[in-house]
Amino acid sequence: SSINGVTVSPSGIIEIKLNSEDKLTYFSINGPFPSADKVTEDTFSLKLEDVEQIAKEQLKLINFPLRKQKKLIPVYCLEEIYVTNDLSKTLPFIYQGLVYTIDERLHWQTSDKKSFKRRHVNLIEDIAAVQAFSFEPHPDLIPITDSEEEKCISSVRDFLRQVYPGDTGKWLLKTLHRDNGYIQGKLSLIEQESSIFQRKLMLLIDPISFKVLNYMDNKDFLGIYEEFQVTDSLNIDSENAFELIKNTIEIKPVYVYDFEQKNYVLCGKIDSNYGINAISGEVLELNDL
Repeated sequence: SSINGVTVSPSGIIEIKLNSEDKLTYFSINGPFPSADKVTEDTFSLKLEDVEQIAKEQLKLINFPLRKQKKLIPVYCLEEIYVTNDLSKTLPFIYQGLVYTIDERLHWQTSDKKSFKRRHVNLIEDIAAVQAFSFEPHPDLIPITDSEEEKCISSVRDFLRQVYPGDTGKWLLKTLHRDNGYIQGKLSLIEQESSIFQRKLMLLIDPISFKVLNYMDNKDFLGIYEEFQVTDSLNIDSENAFELIKNTIEIKPVYVYDFEQKNYVLCGKIDSNYGINAISGEVLELNDL
């Protein structure tokens, strides 16, 4: 999806499949294709020198695992971000859908001794043809109200009190969004090493009762890297790393949905496909890592 040839975020995709006789066998539309009345049109004017300080703040030191060598390599890389064309603010990177940023650190006084029971959830949607051809809005497009948001936060806190009773103040509820008929909550551990793989939780919440039904914890996956050696001595600081990565930074025009304005606004996407080895100063292509 695009506006006057400029890509949009979150992105929309149309997928079409044909059989050997070139007959249509599959057609789907996923994500937004904004109408003209939802767009604040503008002429892109940002240059790297306009956003250099913001780009510096986005430079993060991340440990990348090298599985064959069983070690972690520290790399400075740019965390992508959108800057509005008028430089008034930045907007977060959102992959798809109506994602609500919560960013609430969850605390509780007492644990809940009740054991949490996972409940079966069906993530395969059964859509009838009459629903598709009548252009019935998908349930995932229904906004999450302030009241529903508060109920979700309370339910997530109750879940943590049961399953992670000793972790008060350690988890951040980052986002809520509807997905496959459920409300999905994403959490991250607040105090952890800067690694490409971060400790996270994904919760599936019932949209009617607002109770947590099931969850996924990537702790076991991260256990694969516990024995990897960490390099302590860094020879490159962030200032030098930025100078080395500077000429690889791209700033591209993107129309981004602003949840405050409820409109698409023109932004510059700051990003780089490269990183800087914090030991040697070598410029690395991130895809190779």
